[in-house]
Amino acid sequence: MLNKPLGYVVSRKDEYDRKTVYDLLPEHFANLPYAGRLDKNSEGLLLFTNDGVLIKQLTHPSHKVEKSYRVVVDRKLSRSALKQLREGVMIEGGITQSAGVFVKSESEKEMQLKLVIKEGRKRQIRQMIEAVGAKVVSLRRLQFGSLQLKDLPLGRWRPLSRSEITALYFDSGLKKSDKKRETGFAHSEVERGIVKRDKLNKDNK
Repeated sequence: MLNKPLGYVVSRKDEYDRKTVYDLLPEHFANLPYAGRLDKNSEGLLLFTNDGVLIKQLTHPSHKVEKSYRVVVDRKLSRSALKQLREGVMIEGGITQSAGVFVKSESEKEMQLKLVIKEGRKRQIRQMIEAVGAKVVSLRRLQFGSLQLKDLPLGRWRPLSRSEITALYFDSGLKKSDKKRETGFAHSEVERGIVKRDKLNKDNK
């Protein structure tokens, strides 16, 4: 799991030579797939795993895995606008599914929201906010299924615990025993000892 900073694109290589999230990971994770994009101007939780089936289960909207975001918008939204966000708004690809929308703080100039969605369309949060006449000032993913970002420093990564891995399989509707899967650097390399703890600490500096 990586806490993605602003300014990094979620791609292995970029045709414009911009910084990518793989610049923040050790070289031996250069081919590790990610689950769910964040755009260049968003930050927060980004999950990597070598289990393609798990990625599909976690990201496909039919499985309704919740993703939580902290969103700051450039104005105070009306009750009507908040209701629209909760019930569904028209964006590219059709009307959004119902969403959790919670006001965390507000002023005359901006409002901070917690949004919980079960889809993952391209720029979905930004499109939803634009659909009610506002703009996103900042966007940060806090949670993916049961996996929480918590206090992981910006730009740093860490392996997942066994309990977190098990919980992700549960979130996705998979049983880890369905196949002999090993999930990303969290499980396959740390727990089998290919990457020692002292090396993890060295790589993460």
